[in-house]
Amino acid sequence: MEKFIEFDLEQYEDLIHGNGADENSVSDAEEELGLKFCPEYKQYLNKYGLAIVNGHELSGLSSNKRTNVVELTKKCKDNSEFSKNKYVIEETNVDGIVIWQNSKGCIYSLINGKGTKIADSLSEYIDKY
Repeated sequence: MEKFIEFDLEQYEDLIHGNGADENSVSDAEEELGLKFCPEYKQYLNKYGLAIVNGHELSGLSSNKRTNVVELTKKCKDNSEFSKNKYVIEETNVDGIVIWQNSKGCIYSLINGKGTKIADSLSEYIDKY
């Protein structure tokens, strides 16, 4: 059983979000990508589906290909070791910067082919950047 992590975006005044995704949709997305989302991201998907918060347009589960985690990850994934077992949480549309998360919850920025760890969790990323 996965550890429950309280993940709440309601604390932010600048928040627009969806209605949440069911467990089957989350499982289907993981299966399609061939990886597991971290528990925090799963909770985010279940509660919000997708969100815009603190200036971040986070990926999620929606019919919009531009913000759908499966479509974004497939679009941005390459054959490098960096993108293996990671999924896109935000395509910033600034200087080609893409923000990724791994199944342990660590957040990485990928700029010009160079990946750098920038946060230990999605909530830290939202607070810090």
